[in-house]
Amino acid sequence: MGNFLQWLFSDPLTSGGGTDPQPFPYYALWLVLIGITLLVPAYYVAEGRRRIPWIKDHMVWKQLVLDRMVQHVAWWGGIAGIVVLFRFISPSTPFAWPIWFGVLFIWAAVIVGYWLYYFIRRHNGLLVAFERQRERQKFLKPINRTKRRTASAR
Repeated sequence: MGNFLQWLFSDPLTSGGGTDPQPFPYYALWLVLIGITLLVPAYYVAEGRRRIPWIKDHMVWKQLVLDRMVQHVAWWGGIAGIVVLFRFISPSTPFAWPIWFGVLFIWAAVIVGYWLYYFIRRHNGLLVAFERQRERQKFLKPINRTKRRTASAR
């Protein structure tokens, strides 16, 4: 256990034993994962909202699911990119410790757990409430804001 803790809190420069830092395993996998977690939200923000027609008017899917999910993924990808960047730029600082990759895994597990909880417990109720509200709106008169007089105009 002592060696594991020492490994978690040691920078790659001292772990490599000299001026050459310890090699970073699976860097290609990390770069692909970070690229996906940054490109998918960028596409959704730029084009996805316009290209998916049923999202425009559906408040539950647009605001409560896709916008928030894209935000979570983008934040995770950005922070993961910074962690990998610090591993290469400054291998002798505490920002290059392997513990940060463990924190990223835990954060990803929390995000996945949050969305599983949301879809299992809350999503169906929000969809039903949204559909009921949409049905109620069919029978209400639309408000004409141009003809409506304010109290100060009387």
